[in-house]
Amino acid sequence: MYIKNWTSMGMGENTYLLEKDGHALIVDPGCAPAPVLAELEEKGLTLDAILLTHNHFDHIVSAEKIREKTAAAIWIHGLDAEALMDPALNYSAGYPGVGTLSFQADRTFEEGRLSLSRWEIEVIHTPGHTKGSCCFMIEGRLFSGDTLFRESVGRTDLHGGCYGELMESVKKLAQLPEYVKVYPGHGSPTTLGHEVNSNPFLGENGWDLY
Repeated sequence: MYIKNWTSMGMGENTYLLEKDGHALIVDPGCAPAPVLAELEEKGLTLDAILLTHNHFDHIVSAEKIREKTAAAIWIHGLDAEALMDPALNYSAGYPGVGTLSFQADRTFEEGRLSLSRWEIEVIHTPGHTKGSCCFMIEGRLFSGDTLFRESVGRTDLHGGCYGELMESVKKLAQLPEYVKVYPGHGSPTTLGHEVNSNPFLGENGWDLY
């Protein structure tokens, strides 16, 4: 599996394109659509799905435009689907230069296994940043959205956020093998082993839940 990343200039969100055997997935299309679409066309890739870890504008801004050009379905956890249609809840209404984002997902998922074309995806429900925040385990790599960052975690002060739930979620991720490489929604890649040893929210010295 080949992974390509674009980082948006505004919020620093990471957009990931996963490629295998002429097929592709996009995780959190927060960059401009043009480079993603150019990559798909240049390599002749079939886009199988657009996967959203959660519903905030910086992770969804190009989803609808990429769907229009590729006919790939947009997937999100059911608890986060409603906010895609509400610019106040996805926060696009309050951010200059974004415009209001309002669209529907094609499909929703819950925690568990998701099979899409050539892809086997483990959906891990990790509420705390939003009610429906999820991480995706794909071929031994963890795409963690705004749940887990390098030596930090996502904020919990926005709609649907809950600090206690987020702490339970990162503890859940800490049970995965330490060798797993983590591709976060913002910032640089890391490993779970590094986070267990260095992230103040994980490991034996992690912060208390309450």
